[in-house]
Amino acid sequence: MSPVSPLNAISRKVDASPVSKGRTVDSGRPSQATQQEAALQELLNMPARLLSGLPVPVCLHLRVPGAPVPVMLWTGAYAAGRAATPVLADIIVFDGVELEALVIASEADRLWHADFLGLCFEKWRTPDVPVRAAELLGGANPEPEAGWTLGRVLARLGLEVDAVAFDAEPVARPLHAAA
Repeated sequence: MSPVSPLNAISRKVDASPVSKGRTVDSGRPSQATQQEAALQELLNMPARLLSGLPVPVCLHLRVPGAPVPVMLWTGAYAAGRAATPVLADIIVFDGVELEALVIASEADRLWHADFLGLCFEKWRTPDVPVRAAELLGGANPEPEAGWTLGRVLARLGLEVDAVAFDAEPVARPLHAAA
């Protein structure tokens, strides 16, 4: 089985675009696809534990083999008093605190693709129950100096990035309303 590269999906999208791979548009500036690819590469190479501290929320749209609906990792935090996420929604969203828990558990060798897939199904059925690092660690101590990159965490979990969005809060809808 070949290793999963988080850039596979984004590179396919960039290759299919009319302006791609370093070409410029008439204004002399890199195309939007090239800028998105560069931003994604920076995100994949940065320490994963620092993602939640970015000044602008980042939303990673993931391809998760076996997941019932699309999955998103969002570095933001939901505002108090927001509407509850519907059960069996059209997307599964892990927020910034949950992303940090996923990173810590991956670094401690406590989370793999099958475990993450189980979390996806749990989150889909009970979206307002948060994922906590202590529960994922199961009594193990986190690796304080691990410092894995986001790319390494995604590869460990067998995930691919389909798209990245900045400063956008994901909105889940009931699955029947999304059809």
